[in-house]
Amino acid sequence: MGHFIEILETPCGAEGEYLLFCRHAPTIMPESLPREPDRRVLKWESLDAIPEPRYRSWVTTLPSEVPSTPALAVFGGSFDPPHAAHALVPPLVMHATGISRVIVTPTYSHALQKGTKTSFEHRLRMTQLAMSHLTGVEVSPIEADLGGTSRTYRTLEALATQNPSHRIYLVIGADILEETHRWYRWDDITSMATPFVVGRAGYPSPPHCPFDLPEISSTAIRGRLAGSLDTQGLLAPQVAHYISAHGLYRDEA
Repeated sequence: MGHFIEILETPCGAEGEYLLFCRHAPTIMPESLPREPDRRVLKWESLDAIPEPRYRSWVTTLPSEVPSTPALAVFGGSFDPPHAAHALVPPLVMHATGISRVIVTPTYSHALQKGTKTSFEHRLRMTQLAMSHLTGVEVSPIEADLGGTSRTYRTLEALATQNPSHRIYLVIGADILEETHRWYRWDDITSMATPFVVGRAGYPSPPHCPFDLPEISSTAIRGRLAGSLDTQGLLAPQVAHYISAHGLYRDEA
């Protein structure tokens, strides 16, 4: 079994240190790098001390240090329906931050006048099906439990109360950065959670996510479903089956 090499720069002390994560993956680890168990952290005093110059060019600056205390990420959205790009987000966040827990929160009632086409119960179940294969990912009904208009601030506040020892990341798309002035108590949100920005086509890529997610639109998928067009590869098979079984999105305008 080969290893995947991930070198991360983290602000640990005045001079900093460099961390190497070794993870099992189908690529081959150079002989000059030590073979260590999965996810063991190796440290060097300086960038120049890291073997293999080509790996030194892979150093990425994260929004914060690799957490030494428990941490989780919160990924919210309408998920109407949840599609392949949505399912790619939790593994990306885990890979880039080193955390092992992502809480996915379907929106109950959107605050920015973005209506949904299906009930919360349907969207919750579809999201559970779409994420069911991902270890460490929880789909939470917390926004329905809170009731009323969904506010990220309220959701984070509730999750922070439930997880008082955890550091929290908030996952948002690069396109959403232009809307944060419309968010309820955005400054307080960023004081509670570290934003993790996911790259989107047409927007500057954040340094910790140097590529864009596939351009897959729930709106376009609903149109394809209404027109009885193929959605293979866009929707997980179990999600597509659920949509068909419940007759969802047939009357999409």
